[in-house]
Amino acid sequence: MFARIVLYPLKANTLNDSTQRFEKDFIPCWRKQPGFRDEMRLPMRTARNVIAISLWDIEEQAMATLRTAYPACLTTWKTSWMARQRCAS
Repeated sequence: MFARIVLYPLKANTLNDSTQRFEKDFIPCWRKQPGFRDEMRLPMRTARNVIAISLWDIEEQAMATLRTAYPACLTTWKTSWMARQRCAS
């Protein structure tokens, strides 16, 4: 098993919204990828950073997802986030 660990900086007071967006936009995309097992996020005490840990069968599958599926997931996430921002304005 391989664990990919990433530290994501957050804007102030966005922890809850970021968590919901991540679960809606990224997790479904990753679940479709070969070797994906699970994911967890650990907010840091200041709530300005989140440690994200994704678990994969092997390192090659995690790295392949970064090259192939991650850009598509990121596009979905950005589009979804921008739409929510426009609606909130």
